[in-house]
Amino acid sequence: MTAGLRSPLCVALDTPERDRLLELAAATAASAGLLKVGLTAMAALGPGVVAELSDHAPVFADCKLHDIPAQVAGAAAALRDSGAWCLTVHASGGPDMVAAAVRAATGARV
Repeated sequence: MTAGLRSPLCVALDTPERDRLLELAAATAASAGLLKVGLTAMAALGPGVVAELSDHAPVFADCKLHDIPAQVAGAAAALRDSGAWCLTVHASGGPDMVAAAVRAATGARV
């Protein structure tokens, strides 16, 4: 089992419809270790959807962050504050960008 999760099951909630997304989350939360929210839902519903979903299970914000380090850090901090349990960062952005994301996502001071 994945550390800290009740199940290895990750449920993808890739819909722009809030009611459907919340319905799916409620229906699968008992079995899901993680609820994944992708770019479609985030763009349509905003980052507040992460907080709504985290009432059901930990949320994986699959936003595929890739930009200059300051932008990625800001996005990672915002996702952390919205309740995301984890998120994706593209390593091709380089070590400085990845390090900025890690610092921001964990609240570390460097």
